[in-house]
Amino acid sequence: MKYFLIHILFIFTSVSILNADDLSTYIQTQYEIKDFQNSKQKTDGTAKTVLLQQEIQNHTFKIGYEHADTTTKSPVPKNLKIDKISLRYFYKLNDKTKIYTGYINVDDNLVSTDGGDIYSAGMTYKILKPMSLDMTFYYGDYDIMKTYQVDAKLTYKHSFGDIKSKTILVAKQIDIQECEKGEICTNAKDSYFTPGFKQVLSYKGNYAKIGAYFGQRVFAVMHDGFRVQHHAMEFDKTLMSSIGKKYKGLNMSVSYIYQEATELPSQTHDVKVKNIVLTLGYKF
Repeated sequence: MKYFLIHILFIFTSVSILNADDLSTYIQTQYEIKDFQNSKQKTDGTAKTVLLQQEIQNHTFKIGYEHADTTTKSPVPKNLKIDKISLRYFYKLNDKTKIYTGYINVDDNLVSTDGGDIYSAGMTYKILKPMSLDMTFYYGDYDIMKTYQVDAKLTYKHSFGDIKSKTILVAKQIDIQECEKGEICTNAKDSYFTPGFKQVLSYKGNYAKIGAYFGQRVFAVMHDGFRVQHHAMEFDKTLMSSIGKKYKGLNMSVSYIYQEATELPSQTHDVKVKNIVLTLGYKF
């Protein structure tokens, strides 16, 4: 399925590029360093991500590939290796409305969520000129369970002279169904609700971000449908900060993410996950 979707996306994008006068391309690479404290399964790891975005008139295509390596502890038999492919397509209906659909595939060499497929569909609607509402629905099809997630996101933009502000309020509702007994989802709750926020300030190409999620979540789709936390870690708190610089088509940033979690299979509490993320992108 995933290779079929990638093939179709490639053909559609290539044909559109040949026939479009209004287009832009964005390429982004990301390197992430992970540190796990108090975990019974993991010590540290890295993740490398490549994202390609192609805008063609009213169409936007996004494709991402992530490879992650994580060092594990005994009795885990081997180190963890993960590959994920993410696809997203947006269509602008008019000046106020945009619709989109997406897909994520998980390839994991250890965990029973291997082979999971996550499908999404959603819409963005500009309520007023500075304000927009996003509603996104996710369906996770795993061999061991089914997940259903609804994201609501309210974005408000404002300017103070040369300073631009963007405030984002987020709410995630996650439901887990058909969990097989004895699998990694066994100790998870049936339902989770997670509110959060992000605040972005930019000034002449320089920008800073802060954000947080409150409340528990597990098996959550994150980053607007481009990341999925497919391991059985019940996150209880997430704090994020980032600084960056945009210069012409170049975009550079460094981010720090702090998370607290419980490893559900072993019921290991007070796990702390610290991530440093370096991002480099270019639009042409």
